[in-house]
Amino acid sequence: GSCLGCHSSGEAGAWLSAQEEETFQMNRDFPYVKKLVSGTVDENGAFWWNTEQISPEELQVRINAAASQDPQPEIHIRGARTVQYEKVAQIMAAVQRAGLRKIGFPLDPTAQ
Repeated sequence: GSCLGCHSSGEAGAWLSAQEEETFQMNRDFPYVKKLVSGTVDENGAFWWNTEQISPEELQVRINAAASQDPQPEIHIRGARTVQYEKVAQIMAAVQRAGLRKIGFPLDPTAQ
């Protein structure tokens, strides 16, 4: 249902999955509200916050809000292979300005 949207992406108070074992595992591994946020720049240079496309201004607002959380969430920054580095650097600069300390750059070794 609609609850799975937020609860299966780390945006809600607890993880929820259609699979009982996955729900248990994710709640054990990620016990905090908004522990993980994914900031993405797609191939067109558009910014995404988890699954929602947002403006550059809204990106800074959300990063500031994440920085004020206790504990702070981990931010994973992803960029499409074809995007200009400048767009990814904008996210990195916004994260740095806000004072977020947990930053990751997940790689997909299967991507071409």
